[in-house]
Amino acid sequence: MTRALAAMLGVGLVLAGPPAWPDGPAVLRVDPSVAGCGDTGGGGKPFCSPAAAIRAANARSGPVVIELAGEGMIYTLNEPSVRDPVEGDTGLPAVTGELTVRGHGAVIERSRAGHTPPFRIFWVADSGKLRLENLTVRGGLTPPGMDGAGLWNAGRLHLEDVIVTENVAGDDGGGIRNDGTLTLSGSTLSLNNASGPGGVGGGLYNVPVHGPGSAAIAGTTFVGNRAGDHGGAVFNSSDVTAVNTTFSGNLAAHNGGAVRNVARMSFNNVTLLNNQAGDFGGGISNIGTLRLSNTAVAGGVAPVSPDCEGHLTSAGYNLIQNRADCEIDGDETGNLTGLDPQLSPLQAMDGGRHKLHRPSTRSPLVDAGSRARPGSGGNACEAADQRGVPRPKDGDHDSSFVCDIGAAEIGPV
Repeated sequence: MTRALAAMLGVGLVLAGPPAWPDGPAVLRVDPSVAGCGDTGGGGKPFCSPAAAIRAANARSGPVVIELAGEGMIYTLNEPSVRDPVEGDTGLPAVTGELTVRGHGAVIERSRAGHTPPFRIFWVADSGKLRLENLTVRGGLTPPGMDGAGLWNAGRLHLEDVIVTENVAGDDGGGIRNDGTLTLSGSTLSLNNASGPGGVGGGLYNVPVHGPGSAAIAGTTFVGNRAGDHGGAVFNSSDVTAVNTTFSGNLAAHNGGAVRNVARMSFNNVTLLNNQAGDFGGGISNIGTLRLSNTAVAGGVAPVSPDCEGHLTSAGYNLIQNRADCEIDGDETGNLTGLDPQLSPLQAMDGGRHKLHRPSTRSPLVDAGSRARPGSGGNACEAADQRGVPRPKDGDHDSSFVCDIGAAEIGPV
């Protein structure tokens, strides 16, 4: 999307609505079930659609919060708000200001009805700051050659307890294309597809084109994402850090069933299990710099290098089940190889908010992580696991408290 178009999108009607409170952001409500809802939010009535509320937010100065109606509410988009023949259409207006959307369990989706045109759900312009909370973004679709079917971020994007699912890009970034600064926390990217024959990053395509392309991932699950070329879950050509994160059952037609890295990545307390590639690196394919600590890579499927391909840097306390065609250097203290991690099938924990593989009581991952105090930095484990359970637990009941390798600590909440 060109800067001129982004600037044009930022210009809109100044719509009436709730005033900005002196000590906080303006709050706009969206509830189409309320009689008298409208596109202006005037008279104390809510907006009828997220699109109308975003237009109003863009017209304001300062931060704005949009409150959606909540659990069970599905906001269905039938046509794009933004048309762009170069980068593809978008269902909602571009976010050009500072905006928080609190979903309260709601869903924003592209209509599945016949003859619905293709479009992504969200676009964040380079001037935009968007925070999404407790929301599902579903069913975005971009035509051949177009990226980022769920969300395309060129500014700042933070997802907290968000599900990005069933989005299909005609090229790269089925779930998300990130050119800006992205934070994923407690979220799930599932069943997204970078469907083009050269499509990369089924869940996330991280690239420094319109911005730094920086992504920080914590407490997040990538499951069942696909890419027509490389990086079933993630393709990175910039900077990614991931902690307490699970990659499960992702698929790439060629390299990197879960992850294809060509730049810089760092993993701590990450679990990669049962990912698949058509050529190389069922779990990881790396030609950049990838640092691992307290991380499990296992169960990968590929004709060559089932778990990992390329040169990985160990910071200690990793389990890599199959090191075939995978070069590892650095600190190999505590590393384990050739072992089945004995992990459970993917489980939905805490009412479905967290999906992860838990180690069995006899798993070699149990009490096999770094001996440093969790959360103290370096190669220490994270202070809590993907569910937020504090580390460490005495998983093997030997009265020695050591954290587990991977995203999940064995002990109960």
